[in-house]
Amino acid sequence: SDIMHEKELSLSDKLSVLINHSFNNMKLGMDSNTTTSEFLEYRFCKAVSTMIAYPNFPENIFGSMELCPPAFFDQNLINLFENTNSRYNLKEAELAHYMDGEGSEYTLKGGLAVLVETLMEKIPDVVLTGKKVTNLYGMDENVFLMTLNDNESLRAKTVISTLSIAESAPLLNNCEDIGIKIPQAQVSSMGTILYRFEKGALTRYPEGYGFVIPKRSSFHITKISLLNRKWPSLKDADHDILLVEVGRRLEDTIVQLSDEAFLNIINEEVNEIFQVKGAYRSAKVYRWINNIPHLEANERNELNEITTIHKKRINDKGIFMGGNGFRGYGLPNAINEGKRLAREALAYMKAQQEL
Repeated sequence: SDIMHEKELSLSDKLSVLINHSFNNMKLGMDSNTTTSEFLEYRFCKAVSTMIAYPNFPENIFGSMELCPPAFFDQNLINLFENTNSRYNLKEAELAHYMDGEGSEYTLKGGLAVLVETLMEKIPDVVLTGKKVTNLYGMDENVFLMTLNDNESLRAKTVISTLSIAESAPLLNNCEDIGIKIPQAQVSSMGTILYRFEKGALTRYPEGYGFVIPKRSSFHITKISLLNRKWPSLKDADHDILLVEVGRRLEDTIVQLSDEAFLNIINEEVNEIFQVKGAYRSAKVYRWINNIPHLEANERNELNEITTIHKKRINDKGIFMGGNGFRGYGLPNAINEGKRLAREALAYMKAQQEL
């Protein structure tokens, strides 16, 4: 109903939505060769996919709509839109499950520090922090040799990878004892800028917490959040605080620029959007270089085949793979991956002790 009232859609677009949503019923949602963009274009129309859906699914959280199949990208899209209107109508109470609002937020107080602190409390003698695994080799009797920080060695019988697929693939592919080759993901970079403005400097505010910007826009900004409205702790802050997200797949070269050049470009966009009077009080640039891994459809199918056919063989060697880009993106996926990896790895280690 909201889509049919969207001002950006032409009459032709709205007619396409009505026809496609009522009659298209090939069930493309589970086809791994169909991207999420194609699925939404088939169910609605191209304008809905590019102008409405795309900006609401930031790539640093969901991956790329233009590469990920719907089942991998967001299962909720299939639950809601796989069938036509005539065959699938959700009641209001059922729709509430999919809607944002109070009580539906994800929180992760302390972040990954909770995991490290818990491990150090439970098994303090075998937890190392501040180390980066730079090489991994398979040895006899299911023992692995890890190179740490390029100059230290450590043997282990169980390896749990929570790195993104882009980082895990080179390590695991070098481990000849595994005998498989994981596809190497394409990667893109994102940038975040935290602004502080004096009260009154922003003369045009969004109606809600902020806004998102469609890909077809000429802006480099993808999303802006007004933290004073989003976070209760900043409601009465002395300054207006903006969190600005920058960069998309294939459009992320701006993130490689110096802080000064980066800020000059983004400042023009922020000034135009908020009609700023004066300069910002402070601005801090954060870069997430090569942080978002992507696989093409054929590579995704190859990875699915590897993890399906070779999963037991890999696990039997003591390797448990997860992380960004393997089975999904974002916080819900991270939580599910963490639970799965812990369950599988603990079962393996317990079985090894009983041998």
